Amino acid sequence: MCHPGLPAHRPDALAAARAAEYLALASPEAGRLIEGLGLRLRPMRCILADQAGRRDAGPADAADGARSDGTGR
Repeated sequence: MCHPGLPAHRPDALAAARAAEYLALASPEAGRLIEGLGLRLRPMRCILADQAGRRDAGPADAADGARSDGTGR
């Protein structure tokens, strides 16, 4: 896995992999699969902020039902 992204203005060794990953994740099929599995994607900054606010909280204390490991499952 790499960080997905649109084709780079300055191609590097991972530019093709980033573009392929972006296209796969942005596809309607990926959205349907993610939704069908009951998953919720969130920016890492939000997950880390939630974890910082819940250092003493266990999985049952998560306000949004997300596991304490930030996976949201």
